[in-house]
Amino acid sequence: MSLVKNLNFQQGNFSLVIPELELLDKGLHLIQGPSGCGKSTFLRILLGLTTAQNYEWVFKGTDLARLPSAERRIGIVFQSLGLFPHMTGLENINFVANARKVDPKVTAAQLSEWSSVLKMEEFLNRKVSELSGGEKQRVAFLRALLSDPRILFLDEPFSSLDTEIKNEGREILKKIKDKTDIPSLMVSHDPEDARVLADRLTLMKNGRIV
Repeated sequence: MSLVKNLNFQQGNFSLVIPELELLDKGLHLIQGPSGCGKSTFLRILLGLTTAQNYEWVFKGTDLARLPSAERRIGIVFQSLGLFPHMTGLENINFVANARKVDPKVTAAQLSEWSSVLKMEEFLNRKVSELSGGEKQRVAFLRALLSDPRILFLDEPFSSLDTEIKNEGREILKKIKDKTDIPSLMVSHDPEDARVLADRLTLMKNGRIV
């Protein structure tokens, strides 16, 4: 079970109030709503990047809200992807895996499997600055996946991409869902993400679950 309770956040005139929300512990849970409704703020609070007092997030018996951000073990793909452009795709992946202290043997084994599944062998050793949008997206997904995450967070990962690359990204997420038990929590305003990807859909408006 993954249960968020008593989450209250206030900033200026905006408030985010979630008395209780059960998140999927397998598959993809999509939170959808218009820009400014609080979707990304919700993710940042669960990540530990934004502070909200006295809420709980019990994930399989552990209250992640009581842990420092680094110990929550959340794999994240931001809208900007957040890759280091001067590093290769492989260096980006290993950097995060090493920071999370993932066993190098485990990383190597998973890297071999997933780079084949996602057809990444040809560009993993190229600098990110030289990669196409779709190639960068695959690196970002794989970096999140190989960081030994409890859960994957996806913050509008397709919103700045063209239609072809969006569809490519959705296919990647489908493969991750099919091949792992790692749950995903995604925020988006695109109805197509709900139609194609969501195992559960939660609607948010003006900082409230509707």
